[in-house]
Order: sequence, then structure tokens, then C-alpha cells
Amino acid sequence: MKLSISSQEDRQIVTIEEARLDAAIATAFKDRMREILPKRVQGSFSTCRK
Repeated sequence: MKLSISSQEDRQIVTIEEARLDAAIATAFKDRMREILPKRVQGSFSTCRK
């Protein structure tokens, strides 16, 4: 799974560089996000689509 991370003033933006996020990689995605994000924000991230 390809992820890119960019930082802005008060946030980090994680972009999934895959055609889709399906059940086959959803668990791996959640585990990777737990590794990347600090514990204080793990329950407060949002999603958006391009």
C-alpha cells in the first residue's frame, strides 16, 4: 500500500495512492495509520475523496 504524508500548519494529510481502499487492505491501512499518527489524534481523523 502506497501512502504519502504531507504536513500543514496544524495537521498532517495522509493520501492513499491506490485506486481504491477495499476490505482486502483495510486492516493493513488501519494498522499503518496507527503507526504513523500520534496517539492523541488516532480517534479524530477524517476522510475525504478526490
